[in-house]
Amino acid sequence: MSLTTFLVTASLKTLGAAGGAVAKRVGEGFGKPAGDAVVEWISGHSPTAARMLKRRKPLSDADAHFLMLLMLPQVDSEPHFASLVRDWLAHLIDAEIIGPEFQMRRAESEYPPDPRIFADREVERAAIVNAAHAGGDIAKLFYLAGQPNIGKTELVRHWIHHPETEHFADGIYYVDLETLRVGGPADPDVVAARLLFQIGLLPSLIPVEPGRAIEWWRRLTRGRSLCVVFDHVTHSGEVEPLLPVAAASMALVVADEVIAELLGAHAVHREVGGFGLEAATEYFDQVLATGQLDDDHALEQVVNACAGIPAVLRIVAGILVSEPGSTMSSLARRLTDGAAKMDELRSVGAGTMRVYDEAYARLSPEAQQAYRTLGLLPDQGSAFGVAWLGEVSGLGASTRRAFLELKSRYLIRVALSGPDLSANQVIRMHARELLQGAGEYSIARQEEARVTLRRWYAITLQYADEAISRNEPLRLASVPLDRAANPFADSPAALMWVAEHEDRLVSLMNEAFLEGDDDLVIRMAEAMQTYFVNRRGKAFVEVYELAVTAAQRLENRHYEVRMRCLLSRPLREAGRLAEARGQVNAASVLVEELPASADRDEQIRDEKLKASVMEFVGLVTLDEGEPDAAYDLFQEARRRHEEIDNDRGIVLMSQLMGRARTSSGKSDQAVPILKEALKRVGELDDRLQGRLWLDLAKAQLDVGDGEGAAASAEKAVPFLRDQLMSQDMNSAKELHAQGLSLSGD
Repeated sequence: MSLTTFLVTASLKTLGAAGGAVAKRVGEGFGKPAGDAVVEWISGHSPTAARMLKRRKPLSDADAHFLMLLMLPQVDSEPHFASLVRDWLAHLIDAEIIGPEFQMRRAESEYPPDPRIFADREVERAAIVNAAHAGGDIAKLFYLAGQPNIGKTELVRHWIHHPETEHFADGIYYVDLETLRVGGPADPDVVAARLLFQIGLLPSLIPVEPGRAIEWWRRLTRGRSLCVVFDHVTHSGEVEPLLPVAAASMALVVADEVIAELLGAHAVHREVGGFGLEAATEYFDQVLATGQLDDDHALEQVVNACAGIPAVLRIVAGILVSEPGSTMSSLARRLTDGAAKMDELRSVGAGTMRVYDEAYARLSPEAQQAYRTLGLLPDQGSAFGVAWLGEVSGLGASTRRAFLELKSRYLIRVALSGPDLSANQVIRMHARELLQGAGEYSIARQEEARVTLRRWYAITLQYADEAISRNEPLRLASVPLDRAANPFADSPAALMWVAEHEDRLVSLMNEAFLEGDDDLVIRMAEAMQTYFVNRRGKAFVEVYELAVTAAQRLENRHYEVRMRCLLSRPLREAGRLAEARGQVNAASVLVEELPASADRDEQIRDEKLKASVMEFVGLVTLDEGEPDAAYDLFQEARRRHEEIDNDRGIVLMSQLMGRARTSSGKSDQAVPILKEALKRVGELDDRLQGRLWLDLAKAQLDVGDGEGAAASAEKAVPFLRDQLMSQDMNSAKELHAQGLSLSGD
C-alpha cells in the first residue's frame, strides 16, 4: 500500500460511529475538530459515505478502503478538502497513531538519467557500498566532495542506477538541491516535501506549514532502511534536519567544498579527483572515432593539460568529434602553448574556464586575491606553502583564512603529509588569466614569485633536516627556525618529502648557483647531507662541487672547509678516493688557517669544525685501507670533542673508532668501545644509534658471538627503519641471520 493510500485508510479507521466522532484510541478531544471537519465534508458530498460513517461500529478494512478511494479524487480536485485532510493527518501523525507501516516507493521519475558515457570511479563506488555495509548503531553519512565539475554528480547518478547493493530495502532517493534554490540556500522544508513526494505522498497532502514536512519525513522514515542522495549541497542547514537516523540507512552528501558541520565522527569523507590515463582512455574509447585516439603519450599530455578534469576532457572530446580528421596527437601539439591552450579550451561554449569563472566568483575578496596568486607559480610541478602564498599575495595576516577557503573548495590540494600545497595546471592558467586581466601581472613579479618559491623550498628543506637530525649536529649555514612550526612530525615524513622533491631541490640549487644566490646553495647543500648519508651508495658529487665554488665566491673559509668535507663523502662512495683525499687535505689546510675568535660560541664552533675535518680525513684513510691510521685520527677527533664537552661528537668518534678496529681485524677491541658508546648515545640520535648497533653486530659476529650479533642487529632495525636507511637495513637483516646461524638458533 502506497504512503497516501495507507495514511488515508489508516486515518479513516480511527473514525468512530455516529456523526464522525473521533475513535477512543485517538483520545478525547485530540484531533476531534479536524476529524469532525473531514467527516462533515465527506458526509456532505457522498450519501454513501455519510451512511457508513454513521454506523455505531468501527470501519472494516473494506469500508475504509472504499472511503479512501472515494476521497482521493476529491483531495486532488478540492484544495479546501485537501487542507482539511492535511490537518487531520497531521494530528494523527504527530500523535504517532499512524506509523511507518506503509510500503515506500521510489519515484523513478524523480531519478535523473543515467549518464550516457561513464568511465572509471570503481574505487569511489566500492567505497559507497562499503560504507552502506559498515554496520553500527546509527545511520551512516558518506560525504563525497571535490572541486566543481570533477565528476561527482555523474558518479552518484550512475550509482543510483547501478547501486551494486540490495542493502537499502526501502529504496534510494535522490534530490538535486541546485534545482530547489531561490537566491540562497535550499529550504529544508522544500527538500523534505520533495522527499515525501518521492516516497509516495500526493503533492496536495504534503504539509506547507514551516517545519511540518521535515517532521513528517522524520516520523514516516523512522526505522527504515533507505539511502538519500543530496546533490549540490552548499550549507549544512539544507540537509542536516533530513539526515536519516536509522542504523540501516545512509545519507550520501555531494558538495563542492568541505562543510565542516557535516563531517562528524560517523561521516566517511571521500574526495573525488581527476581522471588518470587509464580512466581517460576508457572515456575517449567511448566517444571518439576509430583512429582519433592514436597515441598514448599524446593522450597523457592532453590529460595533464586538462588536469584530468572530466568536464575539461569532455570539451576535448567535443573538439575532436567536431573535427573528424583530427587526432589526439594533433590536439596535443595545439595545447603545448599555454595561451593557445586557453583559447582552445574556451572555444567550445566557454566550457572549461566557465567552470573556474563560477568557482572564482563565489570566493571572498581575500580568497580571490590568493587564487590569482596561483597564476605566478612557475610550472605544474611546483609545490608551495602557505608562507609563499602569503608573501607573494601580500595578504599578510589574512593569508591563512584565504588558504582555508581555497582548500575547502578544492581549488588548492593539500598533501597527505608534509607542508605541500599544489594547484592543477588548468587552475594555474585560469589564475594567470585573471591576474593579467586585473593588471597585476608583470615579468618582474613573476621573477619575484619564483625566487620566493626557491626560498620556501630551502626553508622547508632545513625544517626537514631538523626533523631528521634531532640531535642538533654541526650546521654552519642554518637560519633561525620556529620549531613549533616544523611541518614534519617525524624523521620518516621529512625523509620522504626530501626524496619526493630530490630532483627539484637539486635543480633549485643549480638555479641559485647560476643566479649567484650562493648563501642559499650552502644552506641547501648542508641541509641535504643527512638525506644523502641515509641514501648510501648514491653519489651527489655535482651538488657539493657547486657548494665548494659557492663558498669560494662568498670568500667564506668556514663554508669552504665544510663543503669540501661533505664533497669527499660522495667522492668516496663513487670510488674516487684520490679526489676525496684532495678535498679533505685542502680542508685540513684551510681549517688551520681560520682566524682566532674572541667569542666563546665561535670558538666552540671552530673546534667542532676542526674535529669534523679530522673525522672526514679519517674516513678517507679508512677507505684507503689504513684502519690503524684512521683509528688514530678518530681518537684525536674524540679528544677534541671531549675538550668542548660535545657528547654527540664523542659518541660518533667512538663509533668510528670501533669500526676502524673491526676493519683492522681487532674486533675484540671494537666490542667494548661500541658498547660504551651505546651507553652514552643521546636518545634523539636515531641514525647514530642504528649505526652503533649495526657496527657492534659486525664486531660481535667476528669474535664468534652469534647470539649477541643477532640481538644487536635486531636492535638496529627500528632506528634504521625510521631513518629510511634501506642499505643498512639489509645489512642488519643479513647480520641477524648470520648471528642466528652461528649461535645454532
